[in-house]
Amino acid sequence: MGMAPSEFWQLTYAELRLVLEGCNERRRRELKFRRNMDAWLAAVIVQPHVKERITPAMLTGEDSAEKQKGRVVAAFDKAAKSKRLMRKTPDSKNLFKRGSNV
Repeated sequence: MGMAPSEFWQLTYAELRLVLEGCNERRRRELKFRRNMDAWLAAVIVQPHVKERITPAMLTGEDSAEKQKGRVVAAFDKAAKSKRLMRKTPDSKNLFKRGSNV
């Protein structure tokens, strides 16, 4: 916590709780910073050896749920758009046959 024993013993329970919450928050931020730096370094090292782009967020798992949700929604949108287009085409089976002029 970084305080002298005399300072510690003068704290009330509420003040002690606030000091501990601050220490925990600082520790969480430091760990997140280190994890992000490690992920960035790993992405830089791995990138030349893979075809698709690797980002630090892919390695840490951040935003993966959002991206996966976006990919699923995009796939459903694409399928729905294809179905709508197929319904709008009057004779989609004969569209590309020889001799058919549309």
